Amino acid sequence: MDITILKSYNANKNSLERHRLRNPEGMSLTEIQELEMALNGGNLFPKAFREYLYIGGKYNALGFNTGLGDFKGMDTYYKKKVKARGLRIDRPYLIIDSFEGYICMFIYLDEGDNPTVWFCSIDEDYDSEDGKSIWKVPEPNFSALVDDLVNKALKGLTPW
Repeated sequence: MDITILKSYNANKNSLERHRLRNPEGMSLTEIQELEMALNGGNLFPKAFREYLYIGGKYNALGFNTGLGDFKGMDTYYKKKVKARGLRIDRPYLIIDSFEGYICMFIYLDEGDNPTVWFCSIDEDYDSEDGKSIWKVPEPNFSALVDDLVNKALKGLTPW
C-alpha cells in the first residue's frame, strides 16, 4: 500500500518499540478488505484509516485500545451500547478506539479520505465537560490525531 497520509507513523513505525512495548503490527490488504466487507458493506474505509490498519491494525503501539485488532467485536459492542443509551447516529460510522468501556472514538465512513474523529459516551458520567454525549476530539482529523500520538510515543509520553 502506498502511504500518502500517515507518513510520520509509517516513517517511525520501527522506532516505537523504544517507547512502547513493541513496534506496530499491521494487517495485510486481504485482512483490511475482509474488515471492510464485514464493517462497511465491502466499501473502502477512508484512506487514512486504511493506512493505519496497514501499519498497525493488529497492534498500533500508539495507545489506541482496539482489543488487539478486534475491530469487529469492538464495533458490535459499542454500537449496541450507543443504541441502548438512546443515541442516534444516522451516518455510517466505525468504532476505532475504546476507553474504560464507557467512551469510544469513531469516524464517519462517508467523510472522505481523512475524517474527523468523534468521542461518544455510552454512560452519562463520561459525557463531555459541557454535557455532550457525542463531541469532536481536539485534533482536526484522523491523521492529525495519529501524528500527535506518534509524537507523544517518540517523546516517551503517555498517549492520553
